[in-house]
Amino acid sequence: MKSCGSEKVEGGKDIFDNDPLIPVAWRGDWNLSVVLQDEASGAATGGTLYLTNIHRLYDHERRKKEAETYDWMGPTVSRAKALDTGAELRKRITGHERVMILNDEAHHLWDSGSAANEAISYLHETIASRTGAGLVAQLDFSATPKDDNGQMFQHVVCDTPLGEAVDGGIVKTPIIGKGKGWVERTSTDASERYEEQLRVGYARWLKSKEEWQKSGKKPLLFVMTEDTEAANQIADRMNTDPVFKELNKKTVNLHTNLKGKVKWVGGRTNGYPVFEESEKEISDDDLKALRELSRQIDSDQNPYSCIVSVLMLREGWDVRNVTTIVPLRPYTSKANILPEQTLGRGLRRMTPPGEAAELVTVVEHPAFVSLYAQELEQEGLFIETIDVEHIPKTTVTIFPDKEHKDFAALDIVLPEVSGGFSRTASLERLTLEDVRKQFARYQPLPVGEVRSEEIHYEGRHLITDELVEQMKIRLPLLENGMGAVSFYREELERICGLRGTHQVLAPLLETFITEILFTEKLTLFDQRLLSRISDADVRENMRATFVPLILKRTTIKEERRANSASKSVSLWKPFQVTHSAHRPAIHAGCRCQCRRVFPPPSNSGRGQ
Repeated sequence: MKSCGSEKVEGGKDIFDNDPLIPVAWRGDWNLSVVLQDEASGAATGGTLYLTNIHRLYDHERRKKEAETYDWMGPTVSRAKALDTGAELRKRITGHERVMILNDEAHHLWDSGSAANEAISYLHETIASRTGAGLVAQLDFSATPKDDNGQMFQHVVCDTPLGEAVDGGIVKTPIIGKGKGWVERTSTDASERYEEQLRVGYARWLKSKEEWQKSGKKPLLFVMTEDTEAANQIADRMNTDPVFKELNKKTVNLHTNLKGKVKWVGGRTNGYPVFEESEKEISDDDLKALRELSRQIDSDQNPYSCIVSVLMLREGWDVRNVTTIVPLRPYTSKANILPEQTLGRGLRRMTPPGEAAELVTVVEHPAFVSLYAQELEQEGLFIETIDVEHIPKTTVTIFPDKEHKDFAALDIVLPEVSGGFSRTASLERLTLEDVRKQFARYQPLPVGEVRSEEIHYEGRHLITDELVEQMKIRLPLLENGMGAVSFYREELERICGLRGTHQVLAPLLETFITEILFTEKLTLFDQRLLSRISDADVRENMRATFVPLILKRTTIKEERRANSASKSVSLWKPFQVTHSAHRPAIHAGCRCQCRRVFPPPSNSGRGQ
């Protein structure tokens, strides 16, 4: 069972198969099914993964009434409603014999008296009262395993420091962008007070936009403000001031005190929501739509490229395209704000781990930069501080250059193949002499006498076990041994993982059975042979003789399977690659025809 802060499963429940949560080789043992918290009814067979918010598992009768709603970025259901509808889910989970709990964002469990811990205790006690055992295990996961005082939890058993994740290419490399001569202006308008940080963040975002836009990625600027008033002022300026032209009408303001409404562009079914400010309080439905918009902001269909927030996007916000962060508030442990939490909003990669060298730039703020260094050094991460204008470009876009290249002359068509292989096994060069040599270590079997096969049948009373009837059924022998030859050929194919060996094996098996296996030569029509052919010692000698020979003489050919028709290189989608002094991207100026679809170097990165 997995508990988390959000109900939403990106990509649907099949994400647990595609990832996969259970290795492919183990799926037959688990027979895993995924159940969301609103699908609690019905019986469970096999392994079951329940994905739910921890509050759905809390027995509300054991605790006094708490706050009316969850965190802003969590589910939009009230606590009371969640607790009421969670009864069936709790009943179903506690009906299992063995239950393990996986807690995401587990730093919320540091208070032993919290509702979350009481929910877990309820599950343990309920299962224990029925089975005598209780929960099998509880595994907690968190990027920030610290309490409200910034102290590490004592029960950490496995730790992957942030520095290790950066070195392994699992997350982006963070950089602190340093400005020169920061001066906080004396203004009541936050957009003017933090003018320099906003301009520097915007300039840095423009560079990342230029770096990534040809590969189809949409870099995001994330601004974290002191309060809702500052958020409103900054978002308004970003949306209207020509200084921030590229972000005009592309900045979304996210906090709980918003006023306005959501307008759907293109209709509710296929369109996207756009927030329009007004003096009217935002409705619950519009707030829900805005929350959903913030989660899908990576999408090209989403119109926004900048998010202004008041501490609301620390967790439960799993976008990947943040390349620039502008924090405009002090960072202290007392304020319950940890640098890792804010930095985590931009660490998720846009490309798969280990591919392009991605950066996330945090624009320097004097109130927290020293704390950043102290806190993150403990995580093995020594962040480099660089003047913003000197932050390097670490990637380039590879794309077919239709403007400057002769595609008709340079294009190449490549087959599109799968990640797997087609295995074809063939049995070759197996001779009768090989069979004789292999069997020479064994003793020929006696033939024996002709015997009949009988089945003794008894019918007994179901209740008293009294014998009611009995009879003997005589089984006729095979008409000839050809059926036995086919049977042993199929058995050997199954053992050795082969098919289509009749032409090679059938003649050898016939000769082996009639001339080699027994102490005297027989024919396939001999009644004595037909009596012996299915005996255990005959089958053992068959396998001992032929299996080693077949495995030794089998050739396995592996081929990549074609997924679809061949694809032209000129139709490749643009993609991003690392470009640095140690890993330079070489331009297409060589003699190799396959690289000439790419352009020569230029300031735009088109030729890298």
